[in-house]
Amino acid sequence: MEWRSVCLLALAGFSMIACGGNNAEEESLTDALEKLNEKLDEASGPETEWQTIADDPAFTIDLPSRMKFEPSLNPDANLQYAFAEETDLGTKEHYVIVLVQYKDSIPDYDDESSEFSIEEFGNRASSDLGNSLDEYEIFTAEPEVEEVNGLSCIRYEMSGGMGDVKIYYQIAVYKGDKAFYQLVTWTLENQKEEFKGDMDRMISSFKEK
Repeated sequence: MEWRSVCLLALAGFSMIACGGNNAEEESLTDALEKLNEKLDEASGPETEWQTIADDPAFTIDLPSRMKFEPSLNPDANLQYAFAEETDLGTKEHYVIVLVQYKDSIPDYDDESSEFSIEEFGNRASSDLGNSLDEYEIFTAEPEVEEVNGLSCIRYEMSGGMGDVKIYYQIAVYKGDKAFYQLVTWTLENQKEEFKGDMDRMISSFKEK
């Protein structure tokens, strides 16, 4: 069976990436409060703005507006977007791709066969990605099929890496009327908590046209 593999993106993208008196005391207190609020705002970060990407004829997906088209992630991807930003603490990085496998392009496709079940596609997607890494761990031991916008969907969380680069992944495989879809989104493992919520929302927004 023809299979569009995600393994080529295993490490793609990473490293792209004086007054006196009471008035003075009141002013000093006000300044201190303003600076404290500024630091709290910086810590929480700005509210994420979102965009709906509908360029592909088969699907739409919502992505953070800070993510931009990045053609170097996977040559087979129908969608590939990236966010990379230099900060005082290093580079923040977040990536996503979508691969489409049209059912009519699969030889001898049989919708009733277990060979073409969403579970089988999900197992192969996660295994292909893991096998392209030096080490990996799949956290989703027994993934369950759920419904996302009318599509059957199976999801995996995993981590892995090559050398010193450690990466956190989320994979979602959808089975639609026209195709199977593989969505893979990833970031550095130490940035998991910052981007995990966005990953969940992206996966939940996916729709077949």
